[in-house]
Amino acid sequence: MIDLRTPGVYIREVETQAPPGLRLDITGFVGQAERGPLDLPQPLPSWGQYLQVFGDFGGFGYLPYTVFAFFANGGERCYVVRVAPAGSAKAVLKEHPGGLPDQKGTPIIKVEAINKGQWGNGIEVVAEAESTDELILTELEAAIPRDASEA
Repeated sequence: MIDLRTPGVYIREVETQAPPGLRLDITGFVGQAERGPLDLPQPLPSWGQYLQVFGDFGGFGYLPYTVFAFFANGGERCYVVRVAPAGSAKAVLKEHPGGLPDQKGTPIIKVEAINKGQWGNGIEVVAEAESTDELILTELEAAIPRDASEA
């Protein structure tokens, strides 16, 4: 009897160990977002958490749309990494790059965005001149006469 087999094709069953129990239900996203930490994966359990950390939809790319769709389609947990162009910098006040000046022009308050990116250009600080200079630290229970000595 002649053994007719296809040349070079042989089937051999081999027992192997099952792969270790790895979680395969967690997704990762990388993209541009309105704000948030750069180059650090952030675990997110919900769309609301994404909004708190990375901001809302905007003209920064498709990241918020993909994460929204992930959670809208039943996703439970994902990791998001925000990236930004190499030349991006933190926004500072345009009028006074060193901060808000006092009457002499010396900066007394420095205001800048927490994270790099264009979102910080929307920061607005309002200092009103009508605010009082008085700062009450303590109040006396009774008036003290001028010639009174310490007890």
